[in-house]
Amino acid sequence: MCTPAKLRLVFGENDVRKLVLPSGIPSTLKDLKSIIQETFNIPECFTLMYEDMEFGGQFFNLDSVDDVQDKCTLKVVQTEPITLNLVAMNRSTLPTESDARSCSSQDTVVLTP
Repeated sequence: MCTPAKLRLVFGENDVRKLVLPSGIPSTLKDLKSIIQETFNIPECFTLMYEDMEFGGQFFNLDSVDDVQDKCTLKVVQTEPITLNLVAMNRSTLPTESDARSCSSQDTVVLTP
């Protein structure tokens, strides 16, 4: 039988919540994130940090549930999704090698294949 667990979740300076896990701490980080997402209705883009008492309570990125224990503190950090906008270009519009050498650091450099 799994031991129930309670976690302290920090969403912001004035937003701290308790999460009760009746079945205990999940076996994977993905499962833990899913539970947090569903319980608190938060967007998919977030990371978790854990409070490490060996380093005076500083927060570190959570990479494994091995660092999660009953009554530990996790910080939920909202992240923005990365969006890439790709634009097709004609070969005739690609800069020449000499054009690329003359670009300043503020110019966009397009590498030729």
